[in-house]
Amino acid sequence: MNSNSPVSPMPKKPVTVVYACSGCSDAGEIADRVARQITREGAAQMSCLAGIGGRIKSLVSIAEKAEHILVIDGCPLNCASHTLKLVGFQKFDHLELHKIGIR
Repeated sequence: MNSNSPVSPMPKKPVTVVYACSGCSDAGEIADRVARQITREGAAQMSCLAGIGGRIKSLVSIAEKAEHILVIDGCPLNCASHTLKLVGFQKFDHLELHKIGIR
């Protein structure tokens, strides 16, 4: 590369915000661990589902600004996805661990 070549900026990595049910079942614990692991790996940013349900402005704002939302539910009650929907979020990917055999 010569010194006169323009340097292209690196493309911005899409921001994915992940919410996990983190419920009292073993499946909820696994959902929470999955969300924390993908956050540690840099694939997403975990945010607080309770803050969404509580309609905490700063935490709802994180979801509103997200380019992509991933919701991880452990059991068939799907509390995490219901929480997002109650606050008005309809567009998100939904991973249901019970559908892939986690009980």
